[in-house]
Amino acid sequence: NEISGGISAENIILTGFGQGGRMVWHTGFGQLTQKIGGYFPIAAYPQFPVLSDGLNIADFTFYDDAMKFFIFNGEDDPIFLPGPDMDELSTVFALIGLNIDSVIQSYTVTKDVGHELDSRYFDVMMAFVKDKSVTEINDYERRDTPLDGFSWSEYLFINWD
Repeated sequence: NEISGGISAENIILTGFGQGGRMVWHTGFGQLTQKIGGYFPIAAYPQFPVLSDGLNIADFTFYDDAMKFFIFNGEDDPIFLPGPDMDELSTVFALIGLNIDSVIQSYTVTKDVGHELDSRYFDVMMAFVKDKSVTEINDYERRDTPLDGFSWSEYLFINWD
């Protein structure tokens, strides 16, 4: 809908937390038919069709080495343990011919974080949205709540085109 409304696909990003993060995987590979600006799953494992069990390339609606994924996980997440997601991605990407090192822009496992948001994830996302820079969470200070002190107004009036 956004593209037909005049927004460039390069200026669209997907993000989600937990099950919403799984939908980032599903939408990016199983719903979209072109590359968008970026993909930011948080505290989530890959979702169909990005699963090696019963992999069927026909289920993928789009994949390309130019896709840009930023993956965030908590080291102490009891739901989505860090590690198995990258094992799964490595297997699937090899099967479909994607270069994992070009697609995954950042893979972050955050110390002392469980199944929760870390304010610095937003900082990394917004730096990429603002000027396509790839930063790391250690470039930022952690705030008490994910959006505490975060100014959306800085990003509301970006001239995308």
